[in-house]
Amino acid sequence: MPETQAVDLVGRRMPGRVLRGAGRRGLRAWNRSQPCCAAPRLDIGPDGRMRCGGCGMWCSASHSRDRLVLARSMGPIGVDVQVRVNRLRAMRVLAEVAQLEAAGVGVEQWALAEATLKAAGRAGSVPGRGELTLPAAPTSRALPDEPFRLRIEAVGAESVGMPGVVGRAEQFTWGAGFVIALVQI
Repeated sequence: MPETQAVDLVGRRMPGRVLRGAGRRGLRAWNRSQPCCAAPRLDIGPDGRMRCGGCGMWCSASHSRDRLVLARSMGPIGVDVQVRVNRLRAMRVLAEVAQLEAAGVGVEQWALAEATLKAAGRAGSVPGRGELTLPAAPTSRALPDEPFRLRIEAVGAESVGMPGVVGRAEQFTWGAGFVIALVQI
């Protein structure tokens, strides 16, 4: 398991549905309002992972419906927020990829998979059978259904991974309808 580093995590409600690109805009605004250094820009690497253009702090963003979640850390990080909906076909595919029992796979594992892929620089890709390691029954902490700002000194002990990548994960429920996954590699 990698050594964990502190993570800043912010959750916001946006007016109406969050539009494409809102995560990057949110990260830029966050870096301006709470600067990690004097750099005014966010660099996006060829693998899609985002870093501060000055100090190199890693950043990740996710949105679902009217929710936006942002994360920053000195190590590679991935965050994902998902609304609780039933996607049976997608869950069957994820169960096969992660070699989990299909009946037990839900939005919690989906969020962990997305966050793991983001942290590893493979967001948007579909891993092959057995290439993704996820907990069968992840545990989560509850967050109130309101905006939040957290400093997580040590990301949880749930183990996630894919070939060549091992990470730590932590999961949250945000109100009654949303799941947040945070992965640090």
